[in-house]
Amino acid sequence: MIVGDRDLYYPPDELDGPRPEDFDWDVQGANRRDKRIAELFQGKTREFLVKEITAGEAGSFTITFDNEYALDVIPDDSLNGEYWRIFKPQSGEPHFVFTGQGIQA
Repeated sequence: MIVGDRDLYYPPDELDGPRPEDFDWDVQGANRRDKRIAELFQGKTREFLVKEITAGEAGSFTITFDNEYALDVIPDDSLNGEYWRIFKPQSGEPHFVFTGQGIQA
């Protein structure tokens, strides 16, 4: 695993253990998740080719890329709210939204 959702709440260079009480995770680029994503995409210069998309149970899915990378998306609660959405930024096109109640457009 390169990066996970909860990496957002830890300092960029923190390996393990409790996070500092004064850590402000809500500063762009100042957390472990932002740092690892930036490194993976090499400053927005690296691209990935999608090889396969596999739908799983209960709203999960996996996108498999070249170079043996994959994005696993798993809903993290049992509520009826939004789990994830796919959309084209700044396009105004409809969004594909998956919730605890199924697909919504």
